[in-house]
Amino acid sequence: MTPRRLGARLAVPLVLLFLSASASAEVPTADDPASWVGLTPPAAYELRGAPAEVYPLAVDDKRFQVVHFYSDHSYMFWTSNRIWQVRLDKLWAGTLKGVPMGAPRADAEAPWGEPLARGETWSVWNLPYQTFPRRLRLVFTGGVLSDAYFYRSDL
Repeated sequence: MTPRRLGARLAVPLVLLFLSASASAEVPTADDPASWVGLTPPAAYELRGAPAEVYPLAVDDKRFQVVHFYSDHSYMFWTSNRIWQVRLDKLWAGTLKGVPMGAPRADAEAPWGEPLARGETWSVWNLPYQTFPRRLRLVFTGGVLSDAYFYRSDL
């Protein structure tokens, strides 16, 4: 077999592997906050529209981070022109796997399975890898769900 033919024969499985990985990739949707992590500004604006507010958040005394606040009480935190974290606060009216904000801790944790780590007021899960590692942190105040954070765990 010639080197050219061998190269072509090897390329086909690689292309098929790439296409199957792309097909299984999570498609961002407006009702799935986990899928917003990693979006670029044009993709985020197309999916969610313009934010109600844009403000700087101090990382330390010399660095700031851009945050977009939406009137549904979701927040997008930006770094290097990509969303690296999404926050849903206690006033967010959506649900996470059918669980609303204000749900008791046991109910909020149940759809996610056993957490990677658990503290007195929070629990963390690994999410399916999507070009980068992602996690979910649920925060509980008074034993009920009060905040959710979807984020890149490599930053």
